[in-house]
Amino acid sequence: MAIIRTSRKLHKWLMLFIGTQMLIWAATGTYMVVMDIDYIHGDSLVIKQHTAISSSQVQFSLADLQRQFPKAERISLKMLQGQLVYQFRAGKSWRLIDANRGTLLAAINKQQAQVIAKRLYSDQSEITNTLLLTEPNGEISPRILPAWQINFADFGSPRLYISAQTGELVTKRHSFWVMFDWLFRFHIMDYGEEEDAGNRLLLFIALTSLLACITGVILTYVSFIKVRGKSIKPPKSRNSHNKKKKIRIMPWIRFFHRWLSILVFTQLLIWISTGLYFNLMDHQKASGDQHRQRVDENTKQFAHDEFFPLRKVLQQFASIEKISVISRLDNPYYLLTFKHGLYSHFPRLQKLIDAKTGQLENIDSGFVQSMAQLSYKGNAIVKSAQIYSQTEELPKQQNPLWRINFNDKLSTSVYVDAQNASVIGHVDDDKRLADFMFKLHFMDYKILSDMTGGKVGSFNNAQIIFFALLTLLFSLTGVYWLLHLVKHKQFRY
Repeated sequence: MAIIRTSRKLHKWLMLFIGTQMLIWAATGTYMVVMDIDYIHGDSLVIKQHTAISSSQVQFSLADLQRQFPKAERISLKMLQGQLVYQFRAGKSWRLIDANRGTLLAAINKQQAQVIAKRLYSDQSEITNTLLLTEPNGEISPRILPAWQINFADFGSPRLYISAQTGELVTKRHSFWVMFDWLFRFHIMDYGEEEDAGNRLLLFIALTSLLACITGVILTYVSFIKVRGKSIKPPKSRNSHNKKKKIRIMPWIRFFHRWLSILVFTQLLIWISTGLYFNLMDHQKASGDQHRQRVDENTKQFAHDEFFPLRKVLQQFASIEKISVISRLDNPYYLLTFKHGLYSHFPRLQKLIDAKTGQLENIDSGFVQSMAQLSYKGNAIVKSAQIYSQTEELPKQQNPLWRINFNDKLSTSVYVDAQNASVIGHVDDDKRLADFMFKLHFMDYKILSDMTGGKVGSFNNAQIIFFALLTLLFSLTGVYWLLHLVKHKQFRY
């Protein structure tokens, strides 16, 4: 049949052109799904630190701080190396002040950064070297500079980055993260600086790959149904009578390639199709932020001499790790943190206190609806509000949150944190479509994750690891077959 001959020629020539990239996709994808993303992020490199604030150390009031630094914003009270300090932003830089004496502290020096890093590091390895970075090095954002890079003598060359202004851990890195970052660039075929999955090279190769896969499906159908009429059997050795002769590998390569194509072709088509979607999608729409506007939650200026004293707050509530001065609905509040996670979506314990009265704020439906309306840009009205312990729309969130639904055409939902009343994010139909495509691409199916004990909202699940390994083997057999055809000059027009 003409369609079979055309498919066979197209498949061979297309794979000659894109076979290497198909193998790169399979290899890089396998690495990324096999390696635990939490390990890649370096979460295992650090340990949690819980240090409670003592009320007796607060001698320098917020009013005193405001008089000395009238433009101070994003103020917080915390412990740093056993010393109670105010941390605040002044202009483009962060400052630290001794909360007992009111003296301005110098920037974090090398020795202090090493002490902080040693206390945070999860192992007892020695520090090999320490560098002060004032320019980006390809691993960290310019926004967190200047920062100290603390390198440890351990497997994978782990390193912690400590802010030279605040003494906080700003990020952590190791060699496996660097490898992941490089492989991701190869995966999306972006060889510039932006890590842009919307580049035209990826679009062209993905479209070509889709055509190659379709022709491959036709050939698989022909091999199993039209030609064979029955299951393909493993090839028999023709050299069993003479063990000295070379074993023929190609029959086995063809056998495994055809059977593997049956197992992976559907998921391979899904991967390529969803990859095309990611390449062509409108990232602004996919973010869910079409109706979102910025809410000033941290930088509002207030007369701090009218505030409820921090010392009394510390006397009322025990085991406070940090107090932040924030704004909600144009009113000042103290955000009390009793337990924090490594990331904001990790489990934590916080309370909101009225900064003028010292009373505990009740974050009810009316409060969060007002916050949602402030962050919503448009004329739609609120349909409903409901609190959840967790939600599938934001699977990483591990803290209670409110969902406020608006009656617009995109069915926008605004999520507000139930502990601190901050706007977590917007989700609309465009974002839901993008999230669905990510679920397909990552094989993130809740029913399978529940069966295998995997994490929902992650690409480190058993099903994608299994199919990634099969696809890698499928690609290797295909490349070997391709090289065999080239070697024996079996390509024909």
